[in-house]
Amino acid sequence: MRNSLALTGFILIALTVHLEGLNTSGSQKACDPNHSFKCQDDRCIPSSWRCDGDIDCQNEEDEKNCPKVCSSDEHKCGEVKSARSSLERFKCIPNKWVCDGEFDCEDRSDEFQCKNVSCQENQFQCEELSGDYSLCIPQTWVCDGQRDCTNGKDEQNCTKKADKCPDNNFQCANGNCIFKNWVCDGEEDCSDGSDELVGAPSHCNKSDLCPPGDMWKCGSGECIPLRWHCDSEVDCKDHSDERNCSAIQHTCKLAGEFACKSSNKCINKSFVCDGELDCSDGSDEDDCTDVRKECLKDEFTCPATYGAYGAESGHVMCIPKSSRCNGEEDCPDGGDEKNCTNVQPVSCKPGIEYECPSTPLQCLEYTKLCSSAKYDCGDGPMSVCGQDKIIETCTKHSDGCSSRPSYIRNHTVLHCEEGYKLEKDSCVDINECLNEGICDQICLNTIGSYRCSCHAGYKLSFGESRNSLTTIPSRCRAIGGDPLVLLTNRHTIRQFDLVNKMHFPISSQPGSAVAMDFHITNGTLIWSDVLSKQILSCSIGNATDAFLGTEMCDKKHDVLLSGEKIHTPDGLAVDWVHDLLFWTDGGLDQINVLDMKTGKQRVLYSSDLEEPRAIAVDPEVGLIFWTDWGKNARIERSGMDGQHRVVIVQGDRVVWPNGLALDYVDKRVYWADAKIKSIFSCDYWGKNIKTVLHSHQFLRHPFSMAVFENRLFYTDWEHDGVITVNKFTGADIETVMEHVKSPMTVRIYHQQAQPFMLNKCEQSACEHICLPRAVYREMDRTQEKTWHDRPFSCACEGNTASSALECLADLETKSGFSMFTIVLLLCVGGIIAAGFVMVRRKMGARPFTALNFDNPIYRRTTEEGDHQMEDPFRDPFAEPPSNRGRNDGLPTLASADDGTRGDALSF
Repeated sequence: MRNSLALTGFILIALTVHLEGLNTSGSQKACDPNHSFKCQDDRCIPSSWRCDGDIDCQNEEDEKNCPKVCSSDEHKCGEVKSARSSLERFKCIPNKWVCDGEFDCEDRSDEFQCKNVSCQENQFQCEELSGDYSLCIPQTWVCDGQRDCTNGKDEQNCTKKADKCPDNNFQCANGNCIFKNWVCDGEEDCSDGSDELVGAPSHCNKSDLCPPGDMWKCGSGECIPLRWHCDSEVDCKDHSDERNCSAIQHTCKLAGEFACKSSNKCINKSFVCDGELDCSDGSDEDDCTDVRKECLKDEFTCPATYGAYGAESGHVMCIPKSSRCNGEEDCPDGGDEKNCTNVQPVSCKPGIEYECPSTPLQCLEYTKLCSSAKYDCGDGPMSVCGQDKIIETCTKHSDGCSSRPSYIRNHTVLHCEEGYKLEKDSCVDINECLNEGICDQICLNTIGSYRCSCHAGYKLSFGESRNSLTTIPSRCRAIGGDPLVLLTNRHTIRQFDLVNKMHFPISSQPGSAVAMDFHITNGTLIWSDVLSKQILSCSIGNATDAFLGTEMCDKKHDVLLSGEKIHTPDGLAVDWVHDLLFWTDGGLDQINVLDMKTGKQRVLYSSDLEEPRAIAVDPEVGLIFWTDWGKNARIERSGMDGQHRVVIVQGDRVVWPNGLALDYVDKRVYWADAKIKSIFSCDYWGKNIKTVLHSHQFLRHPFSMAVFENRLFYTDWEHDGVITVNKFTGADIETVMEHVKSPMTVRIYHQQAQPFMLNKCEQSACEHICLPRAVYREMDRTQEKTWHDRPFSCACEGNTASSALECLADLETKSGFSMFTIVLLLCVGGIIAAGFVMVRRKMGARPFTALNFDNPIYRRTTEEGDHQMEDPFRDPFAEPPSNRGRNDGLPTLASADDGTRGDALSF
């Protein structure tokens, strides 16, 4: 009877809401003819949705009678097939963007043979490609050591710039600039340590550079602030700041985890006694059996390394001597591959190199073969350059076959020209575009050569001066000022100018800052404080051509989220297009979204999550990606509306995935694994996986990652600063922002890091939260198709039945279903439920056990299908059930506090 009354009350409330909706729905608003398109059902949609390939009106009239050309005030770009341009049928740009000195079309048609191009005051003008283009580059690119104009005009007549730091900075002995307040504070901020010297240039008045009471000295020699001692975070190279700390009694949420002794941290049990310190206090390597103190004669002893074997415990790691200098790192610091002689090639490149008939193996490029004695296989009988049949490698006068004299008189060498390779006495074109990274973005193969191109917002250049002899420009530089590196290290939030090598603090008192991101349009910086369990924000301005302000966030900041809705926000991702904030919560095991304009929040996922960590978002295709380093470690993807959840990578390449970043241009995912010591990349479907970098030396415990231009930037807890590598090859490893203890999250602040994208929620009229839908929804790229539904979903927020019903009423005119239909469905459902209750009563009472939905054990031990239900407040205009992912039917309401994790509440 009690259940029947509840259902009756539920229906009465729904009818009341419906009657209120009828009273207010009589007056229809007229559509704005300048900015809106009116559907036949009187709904208004933004004009930009007209003829965009997505059906937004119920009768599809917004996609009928569409023009095939751009409007009179727009320029139509030519087609270039690439990962980014394939998202749109055709592209039109405003006429005012034509001949403005910047490429906006990928085929560069907007700047072809333009006359009277005038650059702005802060720009420099280049004449490009035989005078067909006149382009403008930022003035800061002039004389920066990188050739950006085709003719090198920007690097001509350059004089060395005066190296002088701003007034509020200190100039290190190596020329770098740091914040003046960091000088003589007991911590080295200059990479050469010159800010903490008793003598010049810092003249610190200290007899003890590590004074007791203020600083604490590590066993490995560094000085750290005393408050960092025993704070559960490693700051010393030898982990001594977390040794001999008071034990913390705590339990882990998963049965397969190990509880670290003096930190409130859990790790996978498979990491215990593996020779690497995974707990901050090293307790996972204490009391281990079967450890070794010395290696055998036929074994190689790995060098002692902080954070791994040898440095603290006296244990040794032994590998077979055959593993020494075999090209693969087996020791924790890669010491088995150091000081190795050059490894001989295994085989010569077919069609490109000539294999000498001698041992050891010697390969000579055909283009250089016999040009001098240096490019011969040897002297006397070993010489091959005097043998006619050897040096006539291709048919004379055939395409791509070149003839030149040998260094041996009266002999001629026939070989394939550069850009060709030899196949059966013929020269065939080499497709250079198959070589990863030969172009930063777009590669177009030509006969005997290739050319590179860039997407809108990037400028094609030759790159750094060491490549100035290259005849084909291949680098794509982001237009819009110098990029800034933003970094949290728990106790500060810093910025670093990559060009001028200057440090500034954005905040010197951010709490315990871990995750961080920014919203460049709104000029907002957002970070999480894991100790106070808050997400905070402050205004930093949206200037992209200069430094951000100094210590701005210390003067004024706001709390976006706090209380029971947040516990351990480990990862943040800002959707700068739709003003949404996504974050992972490792304490509540949730993935959440917040509308930063309205403050409304929704739990996207609260099930099938073990240790969610990093998260990234691509607003252009409506997708979020996240890592989970639980027992079933994986990388997942879903739509930003919480639908179409799929696992894209799991298995041997995903053990402890920490850092995660998206390349919006190439549509690729990058992640760093702290256990495999590797950085990988794949496409958005988890296919085409490539190893970017595998290094025990440079990848000890990576935490965060960012992608910008052709570089990866990542932080590592065992390295003080930010490391950057080539995103294609993992080469050119450099360290920026050196001597920054406990680096956490890194971001690159630049307008191309958050490029312009279409707003799918523009004028959506969602009363609660508008969430973009996924453009890619299948597990395989070949199965993708064009979806003819709305590009967004209207989602609900609420914790009670009345608020849920209110949300349903708000959806009345936006969902395509009338409120009467919804109430009718509820009534039918109520009748069926009441009949079911009556039948049960006639069959007799049966004993049952009530389930406590606040019990985390219930969520951990039941099958997935037992605790998932179809979301009753999901957008009714969504796709049919056959197209949904494995976790699409999600609970709308969830609650949790510090002691328990709340599961779904159903009505």
